[in-house]
Amino acid sequence: TFPTPPTSSPPPPPQPQSSNFRPSPLVSLFSSFFKLFFNEGSRRRRAAYIAARDRTGKGWFHVARMGFKGRKKNYGLINAVVTYAGRVAMDGFKGVLGWTFKLAVFYPVRTAFRIKK
Repeated sequence: TFPTPPTSSPPPPPQPQSSNFRPSPLVSLFSSFFKLFFNEGSRRRRAAYIAARDRTGKGWFHVARMGFKGRKKNYGLINAVVTYAGRVAMDGFKGVLGWTFKLAVFYPVRTAFRIKK
């Protein structure tokens, strides 16, 4: 075999002074807000809901009832009630928060841009 020439690895990238870095409170607030709305479990539940709705041709209540019955059968009544109540409460909270955001931010900004034109 041929001798391999010595190789030098590239120098490591400079490390930012991350020990002193802290995100602003506004970034932390928006980060938790986005995690509330855009998380993996929420996306999976929505995709499953859309697939079940398209498959059965029924509405939200029927699909939710189907999910409740399946959870009750597999995990028991108490688990099904607690999970169902938590999801209904969370969806309601997200809906109220979304409408509040629309009324407080989206519609005024859109109106301001229409007036500006």
